[in-house]
Amino acid sequence: VISGLLSFNLDYGLNQIFCTLHVQATLALHKFILPTDFFAHLIKDRVTVLAMMPVHIGKMFDEDPHRLPLSNQLDHVRVITSSGGNITKKMVKKVDEYFKPARFYSMHGLTEALRSTYLDPSQIHIRPTSIGKAVPEVEVYIINEAGEACHAYEVGELIHRGCCIYKGYWNSPEETAKRFKPITILEKVITIENPNEVVIATGDYVYHDEEGYLYFVDRQDDMIKTGGYRVSPKEIEDVVYDHLPSIKKCAVFGIPNEEIEEEIVLVYTARRKIPQNEFIFELKKHLATYMIPTIIEYREELPLKASHHEEVDKSTLKINFS
Repeated sequence: VISGLLSFNLDYGLNQIFCTLHVQATLALHKFILPTDFFAHLIKDRVTVLAMMPVHIGKMFDEDPHRLPLSNQLDHVRVITSSGGNITKKMVKKVDEYFKPARFYSMHGLTEALRSTYLDPSQIHIRPTSIGKAVPEVEVYIINEAGEACHAYEVGELIHRGCCIYKGYWNSPEETAKRFKPITILEKVITIENPNEVVIATGDYVYHDEEGYLYFVDRQDDMIKTGGYRVSPKEIEDVVYDHLPSIKKCAVFGIPNEEIEEEIVLVYTARRKIPQNEFIFELKKHLATYMIPTIIEYREELPLKASHHEEVDKSTLKINFS
């Protein structure tokens, strides 16, 4: 029994339909509104495969623990998959606590190429923030601006080669050319046999460790250029979520500054407004000086994207600061 939690207007959701038909399984539809209703769905429908996004993991445990089921009531869940966002150590701990027998697959990819990487369940507690290695029939490469292969811990762009690559964007040749590239962009990395082959320049900044496991840094378009440095908004946001537990949501982005190119802005919502000096003091414990936001603003609520992702709409926030 597969949980039909995901929206069918995304490939991740559509794949639950395809998988259900392929293996002649049951797809139990459910719209996530309240954690208690969600867990009731899992128990009542005897769900064995749970495909979801990190935002769902965060929401399902946003409830009084006394109202959540016991872990043995969820023993029938055998497989959990996650894509469409970044997994945190806290999420892994919660999933492990409530879904003890389940194998947890953390995945990474983009619509244009379906899935690029996955983290084997045996590694989820060893390197919980890793996006893993290439899925079967796919090769992934990390290249720098010179088109050379990145060394361990050197940040570069993730290139996807292999199966599941789409033909391009409908009636949009300019956008297609930005993402769908000739394999010659890898000429400094591999021997090219078919120059007509197409690969995906994902726009994702990642790095790999000594064992070849990949780690997501940020989207190319989101990186902030400030004082000669490239700063990842996600890295700052992760520190906020890890070390300032009263924060409900936050968004980090850059705004133009003639002297340093961009200055860093952090907007957040929380149970209470946190004193500026207290906020900065905590950030300085974990971030380099050039990564500390120059503007920190509290708001009672943040604008969200018009989708079930419940991601903060940074473009709307940027307009407010322009």
